[in-house]
Amino acid sequence: MKLQFILPYIFFWILSHYNLKASILNCEISCETEYQVIGKICRCKIIGFDSASRETITEIAFNQQHFSGNLTDIKLLLIDEQVMKFFPSNLYEFFPNLQGLIIDSSQLSSISKNDLRNFPNLRMIFIGNNKIDELHDDLFEKNLSLEWITFLNNFTKKIGSEILNSLSKLEFANFMRNSCVSYKAIGNAEIEKLKVFIKRDCTV
Repeated sequence: MKLQFILPYIFFWILSHYNLKASILNCEISCETEYQVIGKICRCKIIGFDSASRETITEIAFNQQHFSGNLTDIKLLLIDEQVMKFFPSNLYEFFPNLQGLIIDSSQLSSISKNDLRNFPNLRMIFIGNNKIDELHDDLFEKNLSLEWITFLNNFTKKIGSEILNSLSKLEFANFMRNSCVSYKAIGNAEIEKLKVFIKRDCTV
């Protein structure tokens, strides 16, 4: 059998074996809104996403009449009131230059280093009103430019004691309304207090 006929079968075997699902991502692009830390930039707002499995994105669909640039120009990804229980496995292939990531009220159940490692330019991240039990020490290992972090109302029970230690540029960290900690830190002194609270109350 010729290779061109075999490759599609291999591709779909890999997707099914690792519980991945191929999907088209629908995107509303706007370049008018100003955001905390990163200012006025072009953002993609995900619409119509509904999945309980980890997706592999095959295409980004958007209205080219309203946006004539490239997806590499997108600096912020907004996921609000969608159903995204797992972060898609390959978003970085379409949005390599993200400086901001917002996942709000979208039923996200986990977030890991592997989800964020290919976004080294991230300066702000907001993950709120989801259900994430645990955050590991190495979550931000590849995101050393982060200045502004919010993990708000995620019912988080365990957080790695060193999760913030590598973030020398961090100015704001909001961990309000989680199961093990509820504290908002502005500036170095309060961030150091937050680290103490996390170590005391959130690690096992």
